[in-house]
Amino acid sequence: VDVVVEHIGGDTFERSSYALTRLGTLVSIGSHDTHWGRLDLRHVYSKNLKILGTNLGSILELRTILDYIAAGRLQPVIDRAFPLPDARAAVQHVLDRKNKGKVLLVP
Repeated sequence: VDVVVEHIGGDTFERSSYALTRLGTLVSIGSHDTHWGRLDLRHVYSKNLKILGTNLGSILELRTILDYIAAGRLQPVIDRAFPLPDARAAVQHVLDRKNKGKVLLVP
């Protein structure tokens, strides 16, 4: 994997770093987890990884990510799309931990 965009934190942050190829980039976006996991810097150095942290406060960063998606350089993992009237079911799907990617609400 060349780029990982992660916003969970904790152990997911650590596992994400191991999913990266040499010269890969890990983008951590404002995690809600208070535990950041552990990161072996030898792994970071040996693969020449780049780690970026952001809270998506900048419109430029958001535009860059959207440009990556539009260019096919970044493909979000989408588990399921729910129609907007089924928002309650979508939330329950996530709370039940049934999703294996992003859950979308479609207007």
